[in-house]
Amino acid sequence: MSVSSIVSQLHRDGFYVVDGVIPETDVAHVREDVVAAQVRCNAASEAARAATRAKGHRVGADGVGRLRQVINETQVFAPYVASRK
Repeated sequence: MSVSSIVSQLHRDGFYVVDGVIPETDVAHVREDVVAAQVRCNAASEAARAATRAKGHRVGADGVGRLRQVINETQVFAPYVASRK
């Protein structure tokens, strides 16, 4: 894929997925660790959303988890992202 195609996708979607950064043999372990981090943070996130909803605001979607700044919760994928490969 050309650099211009990647830049176009970044502008359009706000992200670009680079295939093969995390080896297939490690994906399950990384996924489990990221999901566990999201589960740990879910209670605080739900409490914050409930407080916002109590003020009459509509926020978030039920059944959709999110974890901002996941790197602060788990660094399991950091070696892959920082690799020069």
